[in-house]
Formats: sequence, C-alpha cells, structure tokens
Amino acid sequence: TTTTTTRTILKKNSTGSSTAFMYNSPLQNNYHRSMKQSSPFSSVAPNEKWGKSQCRCWSTLHRMYPSPSSIDLSRTTTHTSLTRLFGSKRGIPTNPPGEIEIYNELYPSIDISTLQHKVSIIRQIIGYETYDVSILLTDDELITEINNDTRGMNKPTDILSFPFDNEVIVEPGVLGDAEFDHEDFYNLGEMIVDVPYIERRIEEDREYYENGGKDDDEEEERGVSGAMAKVYDVEERIGMLFVHGMLHLVGYDHETDEDFELMVTKEEEVLKLLKEELEK
Repeated sequence: TTTTTTRTILKKNSTGSSTAFMYNSPLQNNYHRSMKQSSPFSSVAPNEKWGKSQCRCWSTLHRMYPSPSSIDLSRTTTHTSLTRLFGSKRGIPTNPPGEIEIYNELYPSIDISTLQHKVSIIRQIIGYETYDVSILLTDDELITEINNDTRGMNKPTDILSFPFDNEVIVEPGVLGDAEFDHEDFYNLGEMIVDVPYIERRIEEDREYYENGGKDDDEEEERGVSGAMAKVYDVEERIGMLFVHGMLHLVGYDHETDEDFELMVTKEEEVLKLLKEELEK
C-alpha cells in the first residue's frame, strides 16, 4: 500500500512470514522507520577515548519527531524543499545524485549550502553519490538524550551516525545491493551533530594549543580527530566530522585496534581528497 504519507513494503522475516517495513524518517517529510533497527556510532573530539557502539535502536529521528506537528518546518533551513527523498542505484550514468537534507532550526549563522557541498564531495569520494543522506544540527540536550538511549552514555558528543541498513554492509566502505531495488532503499542514513558541543571543544583545543599543546611523550592524534584539533571554525570542523560520520554510514568502525587503524587511514585519505576538491 502506498499513500502520500507512508509507504509500506512487505519483506520476509526470519520465520519466512511477511512483515511490513515502513521507512518514515521525520527528516524526510516525516517518514519514519519502523520494524527496522540501526546501529548508532559516535565520533569523539580530540583527547577523548573512542567510544563503543554495540547498541541497536529504533529510528532515533522518529523518536525525536514522531508526528508532523513536532517539528517546526517554518524554522527549518534546507537546501532543497522538504520533499520525500529518492535515492537511486549507483553505477548508472543517468542516475542523478541523491538528496542531501540538512535540518537546522537553531543556528541560522551556519551556511548550510557550504556543508551540503562538502557532504556531496565526501559522498562522491566514498562512492555513493546517488544515495540520500539526512543531517540534523542540534544541541546538547537532544543529543545527550539520543546518546543515552542508544549507547548508554548520558552525555553529549559531537556527532552520531545511524546507517540506514547494517545488513547490506559487506565490509568497511562496501555496501551490497539494497534489500529492495526501490528508491527508498538507496539511502546512507542519518547524522546528528551537536553544534554547542563542537563550539566548546574548539575553545578547549584553542586554549590547549595556545598554552603549549601536547607533551613530547603524548601520542599524536590520527584521522579526523587529529586533523581538526587546530581547526577553530565551527563550519569547517563540522565538515571534517562529516568525513568520520559518513564513513560510519558505510560500515567503518573503531571497535578494535585493527578497525581503528583502517578507519583513521581512510579518514586521512578522504580528508586529503576533500581538501583538494575544495581548493579547485
């Protein structure tokens, strides 16, 4: 059954019977995800220990905005209209880029078009240009609630990532075929960014490095965490965090030393390519 507000798709569960799958992300015209779980990941700012991410959750954004009335669309800043997102299969030259929706009710000074441009480049670098992605810029209170609900950590963090479907992740950086060859399923997932947290970390890092920085025996930070340590512009730092967050959306993680090494190496590669593209 398809309506203007909900699309229901039959899928087989482990017992062989059919169950309804509805993807209704509230950041995508109030479409949310039910009967589907996603594993959240969190990046960390410099000098924090990398967090664990073994929990599973219902659609976080559906819990945040369970009904159309609970998000003030008049205050939401996006590059495109608030229409339902439609991704498409990659590798087909005629398929257009997927949508990039950034929802920003609180921080009008942030240039959304600049952030979308960076996401577009990152998405192209990692090879999923035709897939949709949704992003919410929020505050400490909301991200703390989400972090506690999904990871058992009752504190804010800079960015949380929610892959659309963990089951299609073949290996880090490689997604298998979508469960259904349907436009709704060509979606990388969602990222949630805590802007005040990032602003505080910027001031902490600025003070730290202006007062002499790390001791000689301290290990150098790697990847996004290390690269952004001396970046004191909020928009620029958010753009760098998108590298970390989007790599999580395609299956990278830092649960083990091996996973960490793989992820930070990829982060450094993507950051280099992103910088080159932005300088053109």
